[in-house]
Amino acid sequence: MVKKTLLSFFIIFIAYTIIVTFVTDSHRFVSEHQWQDNQIKAQEYLYSDTDSVENIIVGSSLADRLIIGYLPNVYNLSMGGLGIFDGLQTLTRKGVYPQKIFIEMNKIDRKASVDFTTSLNNPVMTFLRKYFIPIRDGKQPMGFIAIPYGQKITAYGIYITQTILHSVAGKIVTREHHGIEEVDMLTRILPRLLEEESQMPNASDLEKDAQNLKYYVDILEKNNVTVVFFEMPIQHELCGLNKPTAIRNQFYRTFPRDKYQYIDMPDCSNYGTTDGLHLDGASAEKYTLFFKRQMDSLK
Repeated sequence: MVKKTLLSFFIIFIAYTIIVTFVTDSHRFVSEHQWQDNQIKAQEYLYSDTDSVENIIVGSSLADRLIIGYLPNVYNLSMGGLGIFDGLQTLTRKGVYPQKIFIEMNKIDRKASVDFTTSLNNPVMTFLRKYFIPIRDGKQPMGFIAIPYGQKITAYGIYITQTILHSVAGKIVTREHHGIEEVDMLTRILPRLLEEESQMPNASDLEKDAQNLKYYVDILEKNNVTVVFFEMPIQHELCGLNKPTAIRNQFYRTFPRDKYQYIDMPDCSNYGTTDGLHLDGASAEKYTLFFKRQMDSLK
């Protein structure tokens, strides 16, 4: 009985491996949550054919809003809930370096995630993920097969429900929904962010973060990588407050502008956000096009 069970398992596993590796789109992944999003992004970079990528972006969820389809030959290692050090650790772990790396400035004070690093560096899982694609995050059968169909059923159900509601309430539901979002932004989220971003960060901690980044920058430069720093636009009321200003000045001290290249943050008043920090859809597109023009103009 045990032998039959094991044999059945191996047959199913081999069949699924063949399908995922040779039949389906190799770049198709299905994520169930943000943690898995980050794992997928890092694992695809580490184990897929990314050696020829010329430009890499590392950052937080702010830079994750960049629309990668507008940026040819760019891999975005920006991750939600994480920061630049998680992306830099992933990059240096692979040991294959791009021509240019673009480093987000906004969240330099966000430390690397121990849980993320431990998961990614597990020696057993590293071997399995490298040689067996179904073991990688986003390729497991439940997520790869079951979830898409579940999402289609859910989406169809939502569509039917919305159709019925709209037939009864017209456009009032939509207007009220957007109105609630706007009120929450102005009355709840923005005041809290104004208070947080007005706080002066600890100078010693900021210096340590900058020196930690310099450690990685030195490695990159030894491998002939051009390092470019950039700052994502945020809600315009926040851009000139104490915390972002202190971070900006720390970068200029550690990485002088006469020695390093910067993509300066554009006028924040020209951009909108969903929560004070993350660009909304239209602004994400606008900034991505701005970012591309700046990329193209670099030496």
